[in-house]
Amino acid sequence: MDLSLAAEILASTIRLSVPLILACLAGLWSERSGIVDIGLEGKMLAAAFASAASAAYFQNAWLALLIAICVSLAFALVHGYAAINQRGIRIVGVGGDRDIPIKATADARGIKKADVVLFQCKAFANEAAA
Repeated sequence: MDLSLAAEILASTIRLSVPLILACLAGLWSERSGIVDIGLEGKMLAAAFASAASAAYFQNAWLALLIAICVSLAFALVHGYAAINQRGIRIVGVGGDRDIPIKATADARGIKKADVVLFQCKAFANEAAA
């Protein structure tokens, strides 16, 4: 491997890792506030799609950036409203337990109208672990 190829790979690695590093910093900032934001990648994906679609439609990169910011902000507001005001699925961090406050039932007939149904299956390799 020649030196110019190694330099190009290093430059590409740094360039492509910046969005993930910024998302990690946002996750750290969210964690310090006490709520673990598990939707950062989804917000990034929605913003990237909105940015690409609006850039193709409007032919304006600055407008595409503004639309991407607005889409990501809208997703964050919906997530915040659902997690804080509606007591939705939250993961509370910073030394606390990561509880998900959901009403659970073992009887499928007890399930009424629901937005999300979660199933949990446990498997153990031996009897001692159970």
